[in-house]
Amino acid sequence: MYCPKCGNQQSSNEVKYCSRCGFYLGAVTDLLQLDGTVPGREAAASPPGPSTRKKKIRQGGKIIFFSVALLPIALGLSIVNDTPGPLILPFTLFLVGLLWVMYHRLFTDEDERVIQYPRQMQGPPPRQMLRPEDNRVMVADPQRHNTADMAHPPSAVDHTTQLFDKER
Repeated sequence: MYCPKCGNQQSSNEVKYCSRCGFYLGAVTDLLQLDGTVPGREAAASPPGPSTRKKKIRQGGKIIFFSVALLPIALGLSIVNDTPGPLILPFTLFLVGLLWVMYHRLFTDEDERVIQYPRQMQGPPPRQMLRPEDNRVMVADPQRHNTADMAHPPSAVDHTTQLFDKER
């Protein structure tokens, strides 16, 4: 396999990173195994969520459910206090939820933005890949240095060794 970034030939197909430029080759091997299709494209093809109208009607239904859930608590409080005052809250919430549902059912239009998507989106048609010979980048080898000509840095113990030589 050749690196798509720098054109360096890899030693084996199991290599995860290019030895020359460090490019991640795992995605390239995944693309080769999947015949060039990009994984995760199916999630992009999912149809949009419920319309605004349905969301608003569902909110009204939640308000009605909450009022029905509060009714036994309010009924218990009204029996204990011997007054119908606590029942005002659940009945008010029930009416608000009912009016909410009726309003959005009658006066809110369906979204026109709902688009029918195909089952699976197809990517662009496959491109003709470059031959490995055309994809190579010629890089001149840097001039090699003769390490024998380089000066060695002084050691950390040279100074203390010289002190021992002075004491003798």
